[in-house]
Amino acid sequence: MFRASALPFAIANSTAAVAAIGSVILFTRLLSPSNYGVYASAFAAVLLLQNLAFFWLQSAALRLHGKVDSDDRHFSAAMRASFLISAIFASLVWVGVAAWLFAASSVAVVLLGWMLLVLRGWLSLVNAWNRSHGHVWRYVATELASSAGALLFGAGAIWMLPNDASAPLLGAVAAVVLATLLTPELLFGPVRMHTSSAQMRAFWHYGAPLALVSLATTLLALSDRLLLAGLLGPVAVGGYSVGYALAERPLNLVLQPIGLASKPALFKAFETGGIAAARPILERDANWLMLLGFPAAATLIAVPHRIATILVGTDMAAMAAEVMPWVALGTLFSCLAVLHFALAFQLSKNTAWAIAAIAPAAAANIVANLLLIPRYGFVAAAWSTAACYALVLVLMILIGRRHVHVPLPVGALLRATASSLALFAFLTSSGWEGVSGLVQMVVGGAVVYCTALALTTAMGSRLPRAAAD
Repeated sequence: MFRASALPFAIANSTAAVAAIGSVILFTRLLSPSNYGVYASAFAAVLLLQNLAFFWLQSAALRLHGKVDSDDRHFSAAMRASFLISAIFASLVWVGVAAWLFAASSVAVVLLGWMLLVLRGWLSLVNAWNRSHGHVWRYVATELASSAGALLFGAGAIWMLPNDASAPLLGAVAAVVLATLLTPELLFGPVRMHTSSAQMRAFWHYGAPLALVSLATTLLALSDRLLLAGLLGPVAVGGYSVGYALAERPLNLVLQPIGLASKPALFKAFETGGIAAARPILERDANWLMLLGFPAAATLIAVPHRIATILVGTDMAAMAAEVMPWVALGTLFSCLAVLHFALAFQLSKNTAWAIAAIAPAAAANIVANLLLIPRYGFVAAAWSTAACYALVLVLMILIGRRHVHVPLPVGALLRATASSLALFAFLTSSGWEGVSGLVQMVVGGAVVYCTALALTTAMGSRLPRAAAD
């Protein structure tokens, strides 16, 4: 399924996902729940502000390179000048966020969080630069250095600074510094505000609308952790973040490469033959999304306590397990919406309409969290996540079909649902414990799911023949 051009990106994404899961497994054992919660809150704030301040420039640099008459030196100078403006804005916002969330934390957490925010903003431009110049494997090396480096350096920093919330942030800062040094030609150069003003305006005009979509998406994904930090404190954020990562990362790891590998062929088919030529690719991808995504979600929903007990430090396992089923359901809805039905906006080149599907859900998520978290606790954030991603999915389908009707194969939907229910029944009826039990569940579950899928596929193929007879 993978094309050679997609393989490097799949490697980078897979490594980042594995490193993220590894950091959960390792850091929850090395940090107390409170300190892990402070770290998780700071990292969530960094990701949110990174998208707010730098996504517009990252998107514009990737899209507009090669479409201007100026040379690389002028283009890179405009990128550096735009970055400085965005970095100043991000720094000012960080001061307000830090005063709200980290007033009781150490100065090191605030300082390292700010450094990580600015450096990750620069790293996003480095990645855009490498992709636009065709330096694909340097892009992969940069991603490997930042993701795997954050895990390794973070563990080393915790070893030097035991049970310190700032230690994993220090490791992440060191990893990003290393990653950015792999692209020195962008880092070292002049900054010309006056002569770059026209190119900077072009960046803004292209990137600002996309930044709104990205901001709404990021608010939907991260606002729950920031609200938990403000309403319940770092321990709740720590347990919730662990459960969120254990449920969200595996599903994204399984499903994201599907769209990554097929998008070039899909866009080419649509441009040359319209929806008729693109439909077979859309239907094939939808089949894979459901046939792989449904059983993965069913597993996370069926046995969250066993997974969390094995992978997470004992202090946070119970909290993580309570969150995992809801986050798994929400992530499945999110993947179907973003990886499949959002293609209606991309194929029709009406990407601004995506905000109409995402913004209402992001607003509803914030309101629901403010109302439910004080009454029901941290698990209410997971309820809101599942419900709001379901809303995104429904709105994507309804709004997107006005532009391009993205198909959903009913046969694959029924087969994946029935087979996943059989898998769910098998997993909930088993009593295996420990790592060996987890391996047996995975192997046995795979056999049950594949058998059920083969049976439902055979039954489905016989129905048309019986109707014809």
